[in-house]
Parts: sequence; C-alpha cells; structure tokens
Amino acid sequence: MDRWTALFADLEAHLDAESEIDVHSAADELRRAEIARIALWQRFLGVKGSEVTLVTKGGVRFSGMVREAHPQWVLLTASGRDTIHPMTAITAVTGLGGAVPEESVYGTSPAQRKAREVSLVRMLRGLGERRAYVTVTAGQATEQGYLVDVLADSLDLAVRSTPSDTWSVERRQFSTVTIPLAPVEAIVVDGV
Repeated sequence: MDRWTALFADLEAHLDAESEIDVHSAADELRRAEIARIALWQRFLGVKGSEVTLVTKGGVRFSGMVREAHPQWVLLTASGRDTIHPMTAITAVTGLGGAVPEESVYGTSPAQRKAREVSLVRMLRGLGERRAYVTVTAGQATEQGYLVDVLADSLDLAVRSTPSDTWSVERRQFSTVTIPLAPVEAIVVDGV
C-alpha cells in the first residue's frame, strides 16, 4: 500500500468513527429531550395499578395502588380508601417506573386532551356535588367533614359543631371550615 492509499484509508476510518459517534450522540440527545418532556403524573400513569409510596411536604408517607393520575393530582387506593394528592404536595415517590406517553392518555387532538384532563378543582367539585365525607390534611392541620363547596383556590367543609351522635347537614348542626388548596397534602375520601 502506498503512502496516499494509507492516508486515505486512515481518513476514511476517522470519518467512519466520527460518523458513528455523531449517530450515538444524536440518539443520546434525542433520548434526553424525550425524557425532559416526561412529567411526574405521566410516570404515575406508567405504574397504574401498581403500589407506590409517596411522601408529602409535611413528611407524611402514603402507600397505595395508583388508580388515576392527571397533571394536578394522583389518586391512590389502600385498604379500600381513596386518597387524592395534589402533585404540588409530593416531595418524593418510590415505585415509579417509566412513563405513559401523553398522547396515549389524551389522544392527539386538542378536544380529546381537554375532555380527558381533570383539574384538581374540577375533580373536587364532583366529590362536593356528592357531599363526600373527607379528611383533609394541610400542613399540621387535619379536618374532617362533608365537602360542600370548592372554589378556585379553597374548599369548604361542613364539620360537626354540636356534640351529638347523629347530625345532618340539613338540620344545620355544622359549621363551615374553609381550607386553602395550596397547603393541602392529602384528601382521604371516607364516604361518598
């Protein structure tokens, strides 16, 4: 092999190596870009039906099976009780795996996505319409009562105001406690 042939062979080998590096680099960059789009709620959907443990801002651990997840909240079920957690209250989660692509949940059209997306306020209003009995944990406070109103940034509970074994919302034997939604860490649905 003469000097020119060796030089061209060497240059071709370098180009092939650089091309292979470019392909791997582009694939890595694409993977990082795809991962960067994955939100926490999508990872919850990826393990729907499986057990997870989450920790809230207040340091409380909740374990349960993932029943539903949306951009603003996740629903866990444990021992027959449903617990709703705002995504903003979650500080750590164990048991998550991969993610479910957003398109598989909402579809590709804007109308399909809007129809499927349920905000925290919208979901709580549905429970309020059914006068669900709930336990709300917000920081160091815990309140139990009937969910009667859900406003833009707070909720109202009807709580027992007279000591009695039997009481009813209809007889007005309750007082109203208003809880801002921002500090809410968990809403346990005790009865619907």
